[in-house]
Amino acid sequence: MLSVKDYQEKVYQTFSLLEKYGINVYAHTIIINLNKGVKNIVDLWNFIKKFKNVVEWRIDEANYSMYLSKVVNDIFLSD
Repeated sequence: MLSVKDYQEKVYQTFSLLEKYGINVYAHTIIINLNKGVKNIVDLWNFIKKFKNVVEWRIDEANYSMYLSKVVNDIFLSD
């Protein structure tokens, strides 16, 4: 999961707490150049399926965002 320090551990802790308190999770993955590829999706699935409270997982590809600069859009959408 992304190259952010402790990101996966923080997501795991959050999902675990939500599961502990019976709160459903609706996960949404945006495919960008940093996480595209079958292996990354399989890794995400293996992570998500551990939690009984994930009731939906939606995957979408990134599109141009009017809220981000052209430079940032180009980074996220480039091959």
